[in-house]
Amino acid sequence: MADHALKLFLEMRRIDAKPNAITFVGVLNAKYFNTMINEYGIKPTIEHYGCLVDILCRAGCLEEAKDIIEEMPMRPNKVIWMTLLSGARNHRNTKIGHVPDTSQVLLYIEEEEEKEAELENHSERLAIAFGLINTEAGCPIRIMKNLRVCSDCHSVTKLLSKIYSREIIVRDNSRFHHLKDGLCSCKYFW
Repeated sequence: MADHALKLFLEMRRIDAKPNAITFVGVLNAKYFNTMINEYGIKPTIEHYGCLVDILCRAGCLEEAKDIIEEMPMRPNKVIWMTLLSGARNHRNTKIGHVPDTSQVLLYIEEEEEKEAELENHSERLAIAFGLINTEAGCPIRIMKNLRVCSDCHSVTKLLSKIYSREIIVRDNSRFHHLKDGLCSCKYFW
């Protein structure tokens, strides 16, 4: 009901009703983010930054979302990291897109969206998000894990190496995966 929320917000402004921080969580976009700070003097919280990152990712502006995360005055949390990583969904059916392979979910979950959310919690995705946020641009990201990389995580990691122009090296229980420019040294055999 985004349109309805925006109409109500504009009505609030018209009648000079002062919005609070929660109001902006409901209607946040880049324009209102600055309005929240400059016109109303509301200091953004992690939830506000999360909304902004989510909006940018949904619009396919992954680089801009990454810049926002790097400039945040607080340490990004798991929600921020997962929002950034799931931004690849916005590129489905494009040359750089990713369609989740939910067959990799071994838990009994019926809803497709819940299966996709489960994939987003895989440890290498969290490690990559942490590496993207806490290392200099262009610096390689190295990950070691004791389980085999699932095919969906492998696909996401290829995509992230291309989007962020990073070398990502993943050592799983059977081999090294050296990913760069959307390609992997394993030749997709593992």
